[in-house]
Amino acid sequence: MKSIVITGSTKGIGFGYAAEFLKRGHNVCIAGRSQADVDTALGKLTTQAAHGARAIGRVCDVTQVDQVQALWEAAHRDFGAVDIWVNNAGFARSGPPFMGLTPDELRAMVDTNVIGTINGSQVAVRGMQAQGHGHIFNTLGGGSDGRVVPGMIGYSTTKRAVKYFTACMADELKGSTVKVGAISPGINVSDGMIRELMALPPAERKKAMWPINVLGDHVETTTPWIVDRVLADVAAGASGTRIVWMTGAKVMGRFLGTLVRKRDVMSRYGVPTASNPDSLARSPQGKKIPQPCRFDPPLSVMMTETQAYRAGASISSIQQGSFQMPQFMVIARDQGFGSAMSPAEMQAILAKYMAWGQALAARGKLVTGNKLKDGEGRVVGTAGGRAGKAGALVTDGPYAESKEVLGGYWILEAATYDEAVALVSDSPHIQFGTLEVRAVETM
Repeated sequence: MKSIVITGSTKGIGFGYAAEFLKRGHNVCIAGRSQADVDTALGKLTTQAAHGARAIGRVCDVTQVDQVQALWEAAHRDFGAVDIWVNNAGFARSGPPFMGLTPDELRAMVDTNVIGTINGSQVAVRGMQAQGHGHIFNTLGGGSDGRVVPGMIGYSTTKRAVKYFTACMADELKGSTVKVGAISPGINVSDGMIRELMALPPAERKKAMWPINVLGDHVETTTPWIVDRVLADVAAGASGTRIVWMTGAKVMGRFLGTLVRKRDVMSRYGVPTASNPDSLARSPQGKKIPQPCRFDPPLSVMMTETQAYRAGASISSIQQGSFQMPQFMVIARDQGFGSAMSPAEMQAILAKYMAWGQALAARGKLVTGNKLKDGEGRVVGTAGGRAGKAGALVTDGPYAESKEVLGGYWILEAATYDEAVALVSDSPHIQFGTLEVRAVETM
C-alpha cells in the first residue's frame, strides 16, 4: 500500500487520480482551496476506497509554502510516510491574446502553475530525503514542448517553465532515493474548461470545441491509465520519465476515426453548439452517444457491368449479380507523428483527413475504417503466456506497436492494386507515416 498526496484534487483530473489510487488500495490525501470542496470530495471518495485504503483531505493554497508544508505534515502524520507526491494544482486562462489577459490572471497562472509546483517539490523533496524515499510527479501541459499555442500564451509559458524545472530537479536528484517524473495528461474536460467555453460567444465556442471533441477525453478515461503508469514507474524506481496520455499514436488514431465516426465528448456537459449534434442519439439513460457518420451515396457500392468486365469479372457473375468490387485493407503506420500540436495545427490536419475520407466516400470507395484501441489487445500463439482455448497461449503484448505504431485501418473498394494505391496516394497521412495496402482474399 502506497500513500499519495495530490494537490488540486477536489475536482477534475486530480479528483480522478485520487479515486483511481483508492480503488487500487492506496491511501490518498487530497487538497483544495476551500474546506467545502475538500469535504464534498472526501464524501465521494470514501466510497471508492478498497482493501483498507483511506482518504483524508486538507485545505491548501499551493502558492503559500507554509500551507504546502502543513499538507505534507498532515499526510505524513496520518499515513506514516508519503510515497508519492503529485503536483497537480493548476490554473489556466486560455483564449485571449497576451494583451487581453489581466495582470491578476497572469499572476494567478504563474503563482499556481510555477510557484505552486516549486513549493510542492521543495517540501516533498525535503520530506522524502528525511524519510529515505519518495517519488514526485509534476504536471505538464500545452506548450511545454516549446510549441507556440495560439490563445495560451500565459498558460503555455508556465508549463514550459515547469518542464524545465522538472528536468533540472531530476538531474540534481539523479542517483538519490528521491525520484522525479512528469505527467502529460492530455486534454481533459474540467469545470474550468466548461466555464471558459460557456463564456465565449457561440461562434467562438463552436470553433474552440472542435479540437476538444476530437482530442479531448473524460477524466474517467485518462486517469486509470495514468495512475497505473505512475505506480509502474514507482515500482521500477524510474526517474526522469514522462507519462504521456495523448501520444502521436493516439492523435493519429483520432484523425483516422473521424473519417467514419464523428466524436463529441462535450455533449454530456450541456455545452451548446457541440460539434455534429445531428450525429448523436440518446441512450436509454438520456445521454447522447456517438453514431457512425452517414454519407450520401452509401459507402459501399457495386461496380457497374462495364467496370466489372474491365476488371476481369466473368460475364455470368455479372449477369447473376454476384460480383462485388475487390476490397483492399489500408493499414496506417505512424513513424514519429508529433504529439504536441497547437489547436490550429490540429484543426488544419484534421480538416485534410476529413476532406480526403469524404471524397473517397462520395465515390463509393470507402467501405469502413476504425482506430485501433491504444495499448490494448491479446497476442495468441504457441509460446509463453497463459492457457487459452484449444491449447493456444495468450499474452497481453507486446503488440506491433512495440516496433512501430499501427494507428488504424480502412477498407477500400478498388478494381486493382494500382487503383487502390492511387486512392491513398494523396492521403494526408503520408506526411506522418506510411500506408500499407493489402488485398482482401475473397472466398
